[in-house]
Amino acid sequence: MTAGKFSHRDVALLKKRMQTQPLVYSFEKLGHEEALRVWDKADKNEKKILRPILIKKKNSLYNQAPERRQQLLPKFQQALGG
Repeated sequence: MTAGKFSHRDVALLKKRMQTQPLVYSFEKLGHEEALRVWDKADKNEKKILRPILIKKKNSLYNQAPERRQQLLPKFQQALGG
């Protein structure tokens, strides 16, 4: 935002945030470990909502260092049931 005016990017981000459930928006912003901790506390309905995001986070592990991927991948597999 410059001089009290929203850029096109600002407007797009605001629209996305307004259309996204707070749980989903917050979960998307979490790191890998934080997401796994939230997942462990989530109830059945919340897990149904968060599952696609957790899968994306698991897939993003392949962009991490091999040691980190090796540490976290089993935790994601366990959380996702396989």
